[in-house]
Formats: sequence, structure tokens, C-alpha cells
Amino acid sequence: MDEAELRRLLHSIGSQIRDIDLQNIKYLCSDKVEAGQLQQTESAMDLFILLLNRDIIGTSNLVFLEDVLDKSGRKDLVSRIKSSGRDMASEGPVISSESTTSGSRQDNIKYRVFLNQLCDELTRQNIESLKFLVSVPAAIGQGMKSGHQLFDYLEKRGIIGQSDLSFLAENFTFIHRKDLSKKVEEFSKRQSDPSPVPPISRLTISDRERNTPEPTGAQEHSEHTGALPIRPAPLLTPQYFTRTIINLPPNAPPIIPIESRPRFPVQCGDDIPPLDQEDDMPSYDMRHRPRGYALIISNEKFSGIRNLQDRIGTEKDVNNLKTLWEKLHFEVVIKRNKTTSEMYEIAREFSAKDHSSFDCFVCCLMSHGIHGGIYGIDSEVLELGQITSQFKGSACPSLLNKPKLFFIQACRGTEFDHGTQADAVRNSEEDAMRHSAEPNEGHFLLGYATPPGYVSWRSTEHGSWYISKLCEVFGKYCDAYDVTSMMVKVNDEVSEAYTKKGYKQCPAPVVTLRKRIYLNNN
Repeated sequence: MDEAELRRLLHSIGSQIRDIDLQNIKYLCSDKVEAGQLQQTESAMDLFILLLNRDIIGTSNLVFLEDVLDKSGRKDLVSRIKSSGRDMASEGPVISSESTTSGSRQDNIKYRVFLNQLCDELTRQNIESLKFLVSVPAAIGQGMKSGHQLFDYLEKRGIIGQSDLSFLAENFTFIHRKDLSKKVEEFSKRQSDPSPVPPISRLTISDRERNTPEPTGAQEHSEHTGALPIRPAPLLTPQYFTRTIINLPPNAPPIIPIESRPRFPVQCGDDIPPLDQEDDMPSYDMRHRPRGYALIISNEKFSGIRNLQDRIGTEKDVNNLKTLWEKLHFEVVIKRNKTTSEMYEIAREFSAKDHSSFDCFVCCLMSHGIHGGIYGIDSEVLELGQITSQFKGSACPSLLNKPKLFFIQACRGTEFDHGTQADAVRNSEEDAMRHSAEPNEGHFLLGYATPPGYVSWRSTEHGSWYISKLCEVFGKYCDAYDVTSMMVKVNDEVSEAYTKKGYKQCPAPVVTLRKRIYLNNN
């Protein structure tokens, strides 16, 4: 690659780097470029010039740039560099832990990478809380919007450093981010321990049980060596939230799914945290932009022998969902009025796509339905399991261990919960497919508009109750709360609504996620 080709490549890459990417990259470069110089760089081009002038990157060496782009979550740009036809094995400065730099330089690189990872985990509310606890002056705090700026301030005042992160460990716990506090403690322990420590411990499954299918809701392993994860409170089933509907006694204990307990023997250390210790759940990586596809399938006009009514008002739901998912950095794709076979082929099409540069997949289905199925505009039923199964790890490897979020606005029966009836259809086929609707593996969230057996409601003017409140709650609380917490708020909001005849509705999410999902901008 000659100088002209290098300049064209850097220009192409720089044009796709956003402000948040530039902040991440500059932070990871802080051990190679002076802070004052980095502060003056206002664009990716400025930064590339600095790196070129210091011979950190060059015509035969872009390894360092690849590495910082990778650690900033821009694997798409790394692929762009690799596809330029260079031999990527050329020697040069690298930011990875395998670098041949000195021990102190290597430790500093690990430290910078770790702080950058913490920045990605901090919500806006977390940053404001830490600013208050450290008494950041108002004039300085006004412009302090990111974790990078906060950590830079703490370092300059000697509050944190490579050998002392106790302030973060203590105050993360105080603001109820014990998951981050634990990560800080583990990082500090690894830095002080000269012996190599694997970053993630695995519970060892006996050979006899290696082929045992993984139970739904299996708990995520903790990231600290020799310990079981703190056992979280099990998720309540949809029936618990709708106990009054199915005539359970009001004082009945919560129904806890048996799948929340491991079914296979494990070998582990003796350091088991107390059961009453606060739950520490990690979160999914959500750094990529776009975060993934948000597929919206909306059926409004129907034909066929069932005489299904047109779903007037669904276009309002489509517009609300489009606005929401675009705000949350998803690539929105809308499909309208599809037959059963067309919906199935759309699912296959998106399953076959490469999601390796994305963090998540969202699918919103809106139509008439029965429990376990959804209608195409030809009035034929498509089992929901035929859609969700396309996105399991075995069918879509690029979404393996990534969250898949499905939101279904459709009835699941014909019963009323004491306002135009939205999407109910009586059908004898529903019993046959009830047990195949939900996925039998982790990393899924199925947000049903209503519990099994009940109708959902749609306003011809304002759209469906469920989608309307879903968009309202997610848009309002996404900066502060994780997805599961927001779904509980959606349950509460929808449950407060009544039709003119006194009918109600309560959504019923099915969750096999193993981590929290945050959709904030940090």
C-alpha cells in the first residue's frame, strides 16, 4: 500500500467514525499521544495525522488502528482495513495484552482498556451520581457528560490511578452498581497478582452431563475465579402477574419456574456468596452503532375464509415503533401486509444475515393471533415458534449469546379481562401449538401484549394499548433503566387502562435473558 492508498483508506474510515467512537479511540490512545494533543483533535482526520506523525501507524502498519477500532466496538471498520488487501501480520505497536511492550506499558494498556469498558457500562444517571459524590465543581461538571471525561477528571486529581481504583469500587456499590464494583475488584486483583488469572471462570460440567440440554433460564456464570454467581431472585411467570385473571387466591405465593434451578451437577469452588446478598447481574455489550436490525411486520388488511376484520390503527403503532427504534440506534426495516409464507421467508431472510457487527436483534409482530400463533393476511396461522427458532444460536450463529427481543401485538385467546377488541380469533389449532411458541434457550425476550387465553386491545385512533405504552416507557426511561425493568413498567401502565365496558389488559413477557440490557447512549 502506497501513501496515496493509505490516505484514501483513512479518509474512508474517518468519515464513518462518530463522536462517541472518537472519544473511545482518543482515550485508548492516551498512553501514546499527549493529553493536550488529543484534546485538540476535533475529528478522526486530526487523530490520524497525529498517529502518522508519531509513526504509530503507516503504509505497512495499521495494526494499532485495527486494535483501537476493535476495542471501540467498530469491527465493521476493522473489516474494512482487512479487506484493503494488506498483510495484517506486519509488526507494529499493538494495544492488546499480547503486546511486546514493557511490563509497565502493558499494564497501562490493560488499565486504559478496562476503564474504557467501564465507560460503556455507565448510564447517564450513574455519571451524575458519581459527579455528586466526588463534588465536581459546577462549571466543570456542566460539560462532563461521558464516563471518559469523569475518569479523566478523577485521574488528574489523584482520586483514581492504575494502582488504586478503590474509589470506584466503593462508590459503584453505593450507587447500586455492584456489578461494576465486582469488575473493579477483580481487575485490581489480577493486576496485583503476578500469576496469570483467567478472566472468566467456568463451572465444570461432568463428562457424563456434557450433552445434557441446557435448561431455560440457566444462570450466567460469574466473572470472578472460583465462585458461583450470586443467585438472582427468579423471574416471575406471566401467571403471577395475572393471578386475578386466572382466579388464584390473592394471597397465593408467587409461581416460580422450576427452570430457574440448575438441573445438572457442577464442580465449583467453596466460596459461595450468601443467598441474601444483592443480585449482581452483568449486562450485554451494546456498543455498536447501529445496534442491530429492528424488524417490524404489520398486518392490517385481511382476506380468506375466516373473515378477519382489518386492523385499523396499526399504522400508528408502526410509526411509534419506527421512531423509538431509530432513537435507540437500530436499523429499522418495515414489512406490511404479509401472508403466512411471506412472514416465514422474511424470518429466514433475517436469520441468514450477518449480525456479527451488531449487538442485538429486535422483531415486532402485529396482527390477529391466537395463543402460539399469528395470522398472515391470507388468514392462515404461522406458529410463533417457526419465527423465533430462526434466531436460535444453531440457526443464526452470528446472534449466538446476543439478546433477541420479540414484541407481539396479537391476541392469545378469546377471553376478556374485566376499547375495541383488537386481535382475537377462536381457533381449534391453538392447543396444538401452545408448547412450541417460546424458545427453549437463553438470550430471548418475548413481550406478549396479553397473557395466554386473552384478547388484547387496540384504539383505531391511537394504536394498540401495548405498543403505545411500550414506546412511551422505553422512550422515557431508556437512559436510566434496563429493558426488563422497563417491561415491568409497561405491565403497570397497560394494566391501569380500561375499556368503556370495564375490560382490562396486562402484558405477559417471557424472559430467558441472562444479562441486563441497557439501551442508553453510554
